[in-house]
Amino acid sequence: MNENVFFDRFSGLLTNTKDRYDLSDIHDSLIVWFGENYLSIDPNEVKERIVKDRHAEGVDAVLIDEINYRLIFIQAKTVNNFENTKNNFHENDLKLTFEGFSFLAKGDYKGQITPELENLINEYHELDKTGNYKTAIIFLTLKKPPINEKFITHFKNEFRDVEVLFFDFDKLFDFYKNEYLARTASPPEKISFTVLNTVLKKDKPYKSNVFTTKAEEIAKIYNDYKERIFQQNVRYSLGMRTRSINKLIFETAKNSSESPNFWYFNNGITIVCDQIKEATSGKVINLKNAQIINGAQTTYALFEAYQNGELKDNVEILVKAIEASDKIFIENVTLF
Repeated sequence: MNENVFFDRFSGLLTNTKDRYDLSDIHDSLIVWFGENYLSIDPNEVKERIVKDRHAEGVDAVLIDEINYRLIFIQAKTVNNFENTKNNFHENDLKLTFEGFSFLAKGDYKGQITPELENLINEYHELDKTGNYKTAIIFLTLKKPPINEKFITHFKNEFRDVEVLFFDFDKLFDFYKNEYLARTASPPEKISFTVLNTVLKKDKPYKSNVFTTKAEEIAKIYNDYKERIFQQNVRYSLGMRTRSINKLIFETAKNSSESPNFWYFNNGITIVCDQIKEATSGKVINLKNAQIINGAQTTYALFEAYQNGELKDNVEILVKAIEASDKIFIENVTLF
């Protein structure tokens, strides 16, 4: 996919997002799409946190990222055609947002801004006071980054703990191509596991096999299918882009003395599928349209160790495979 094709597809996606959530324009749909798909925030909540006044201190939205404990100020810029994606983000827009944030963070803003924005900023200060959240400013744009970063440097000198992030055309293209499409794709038609030990078989009311396999097999499956292997709501709730790895899982998987204990320490992975089919030998299990509904963090950690060449060969993991098509039952398994 080239850049021009991406722009056409992404523009159509934003139009669909606008219609789907009854938004006022493409500008708002860019924020909602990004909030939903990159930050994993409920799109209706994002919609409610978009500032209607386009001149509101250079701030277009104030979002709460409860997965990563971040309070996020967003300024977004769209373009009307592909040629305009070659333009750089204007430095004056940087300056406007930085000055606006400084006023909202430190100034006497009450009564000086719209009631809508004042409510959002009051909530920001209440959460910021807890010390549990970090603050980030995200510039979301279909343009190129600014030519000069002098305003960013100046801002960071004053607000060292505030993260400044740019999601320009190239980053949005990369995310769309490598992660968003994987999220929306169907599950893998078939995955297979080598069975080291069969722990339990259950036929009713839902067929299930519980078995031990090498952790490397889980890592390889993720390597091949990425987020397609996860159940749809798990894909969104985790916030793919953070790759927030459980360090204890990761360290155990690569530690020579602890790796044999991985099976005992870890609760394993639960998979739902349309069909469980065992080889005649009983040494291989094939799962049709399989999706992991519990164990995503374990999967990420094992893949990280595998990718780094640090995953020990003797790391074993427990897998529970359930053959089920009842959506309510599957959601309950995920929940409980």
